[in-house]
Amino acid sequence: MKKFNSSKMKTVIIAAILLMVVNVRAQNIQPKIGIVKIESRGWKAEQPFTQLVRIELGKLNIYEVMDRYDIEDVMKQNNINTDECLNKDCILEAGKQLQADYMLGGSIEMMNNKVLIMFREIDMKTGNTQKTITKEFPDGAQEIEVLIEVSLKEMYGIKIDDVTKQNLDQKNAIANAVNNSKELTVSIGGPRFGFGFLTGTAAEFIKRAKEDGGYGGYPAMFQFGYQFEKMYLNEGNFQAMFEFLPTISGVDQGRFIPSFTFLTGFRSSKSGWEFAFGPTITWTKTANSYQDNTGKWHMEYEYQGDRYDSVTHIYSYVRNPAEIINRNDARGEVTAKPGILFAAGKTFKSGKLNMPLNFYVVPRKGALQFGVSYGFNTMKKKTGQ
Repeated sequence: MKKFNSSKMKTVIIAAILLMVVNVRAQNIQPKIGIVKIESRGWKAEQPFTQLVRIELGKLNIYEVMDRYDIEDVMKQNNINTDECLNKDCILEAGKQLQADYMLGGSIEMMNNKVLIMFREIDMKTGNTQKTITKEFPDGAQEIEVLIEVSLKEMYGIKIDDVTKQNLDQKNAIANAVNNSKELTVSIGGPRFGFGFLTGTAAEFIKRAKEDGGYGGYPAMFQFGYQFEKMYLNEGNFQAMFEFLPTISGVDQGRFIPSFTFLTGFRSSKSGWEFAFGPTITWTKTANSYQDNTGKWHMEYEYQGDRYDSVTHIYSYVRNPAEIINRNDARGEVTAKPGILFAAGKTFKSGKLNMPLNFYVVPRKGALQFGVSYGFNTMKKKTGQ
C-alpha cells in the first residue's frame, strides 16, 4: 500500500476541518424574514404593531428577522411606501428588494370590542403563501404582545410555555382564545337618590316627640347625594374601585342630616353586579341624658343636685343616682357617629346609559339602618389604546 506523505496528510486534515466549519456555519445560518407593514384597523390611533410583531417573531428564534431601519432604508431607495404595502404583489416586490427568504404580512383589528389577528407568511422562492392564521380574541386585549405571541406560536406550531399559559390564565383565557380585555369600564359615578330606613334606638329618636328631644317624624327618610369613584384595578371582567359618597337625608321631613361614606369594592364589567364596604360618618345631635323613676328622659343639666338641710341650714350637693347616657337628642350638640356600611347592587344598562340600583345596610349597636339608592350616568369607554 502507498503511504501518504506528511504534506498530503496535512492537506487532507485541513480540508476536512474547513468542510466541517462550513457545514456548521451553514447549519447556523437562519433564513431571513422581512416585515414591511402590519395593518392597524379599528383603533383610535395608529399602533406600533409592525415593530411588536418583529420583536415577538424574533423571540421565537426561527428566522433572522430583518431590522426595522434596514427595511425602511431599502424601501425608501426603491420608492416603496411602507404604509401602503399591504397587498401580496407589493409584499413580493419588497421581499425581492430586501433579498429576504420569507415575508410576513397581516393585520390586527379592533372590531365590536374584539381583537382580530391575521398573519400570512409568503415564500419568496415560490411566491406562494405557505403559512397563515386568523385568531379572534373576545373582549379586546389588555396585553396585545401576549396575543401576538400566542398567534405566532400557534402559526408556527410552537408549544406555549408555562409562563405564557400563566399570563393567559391571569387574563381570563377562554378556550383557545384570550380574554385580556380592554373592557368597557363601567363607571357609575353620578347622582344618587333613595330612601333610608331606621330601626331600634335610631327609629325611636326620629319618632320621639320634639319636646322630648326627638324629631317627631318617620323612621324613613329621603336621601340624595353624589357618588365619586376612582378605579384602581381593571383585570379581565372585574374592576376594583374606591368610592366617595356625600349624602343628605331627611330634607323631606324638614331636617338636614349629612353623611360621608368611603367605600372600596369590586364590580363585574359584564354583569354589572358589585359589592362594596367601608366606613361611613353621620352627623347627628346627641346629649348626655338620664331617666327618672317614671321612665322619662331628662338632660343631664336638668338634675337639681342641691339639697337643703332644715336642721343645719346647710346646702349640699347630691350626685345624680341615675345612669348618664349619651344618646340621640335634638336638644344636644352635633356629633359625628361612625359606622361601617355594606352595599351590593347591580348596574342596568340601556345603550350608553348606566342605571345602578344598590341596597345597603349599616349595623350599629341597638340600631340598624338600611336602604336603597338609585342613580344614572352615561357609559365611559376606556380602551387604553
